Amino acid sequence: MRPLDPDKYSFSLAEKAVVVTGASRGLGESIALGFAAAGARLVLAARSTAAIEVLAGEITSQGRQAVAVPADLTRPEDCERVMERAVTEFGSLDIAVNNAGLPMRAGPTTEVTPDQWRQILDANLTTAFYCCQSAGRRMIGHGGGKIVNMSSMLGLVGYPQRAVYAAAKGAINQLTRVLALEWAEHGICVNALAPTHIETDWNKARVREEAFVDEMLPQIPLGRIGIPEEVVGATIFLCSSAADLITGQVLAVDGGWTAR
Repeated sequence: MRPLDPDKYSFSLAEKAVVVTGASRGLGESIALGFAAAGARLVLAARSTAAIEVLAGEITSQGRQAVAVPADLTRPEDCERVMERAVTEFGSLDIAVNNAGLPMRAGPTTEVTPDQWRQILDANLTTAFYCCQSAGRRMIGHGGGKIVNMSSMLGLVGYPQRAVYAAAKGAINQLTRVLALEWAEHGICVNALAPTHIETDWNKARVREEAFVDEMLPQIPLGRIGIPEEVVGATIFLCSSAADLITGQVLAVDGGWTAR
């Protein structure tokens, strides 16, 4: 019997140079902490300088490596600067987790303003495009890499009064598929995660509101809101050698919502 190669089913990220965007709060913060525990060396990017500096300090106090890079990721030059920092700091860019984004309160599509449309698409789609572009430039010809884009279950299913956010996340899924095909020959795996509602320190008040719970829980077959660790684990998997044959996929971490 052929012996199995343990490196091919390893979830270790030891010494991998990783960029996590939107790392100042919520899922981005949790993903950064999880990646640090898995051995990664981190570049933390977000608008909030103070928050990512505190997080970088927490990670380095645990004996891991992390640097904070404040950036407005709707600006292509800032995305270039963030991805290049991984190369200058750690010698390579192995993984990019494009998590930066902005939620939007539900409301009738007829009442969406041009400013709201631009703001949500810029925050969720434009940031992902520019970050993918900048990461790809550094991974092509340098041994490949892993890119994970943060989508949403609302990019996979229709739901009333979420038109703008759903449009942005649906576009993320298509961007992910196209880049997976375009960059496969360079050894770059591009995937997306599509979580259901996840309770974080940042949004716990909203997701515990009675009206929210009454509306959303019946849609989730497992009958509960997710926790950050469940998205962190899925992200580590897609960025590890255990997922070397997976590209162009949108992994739903949704408690069964999209199985209906």
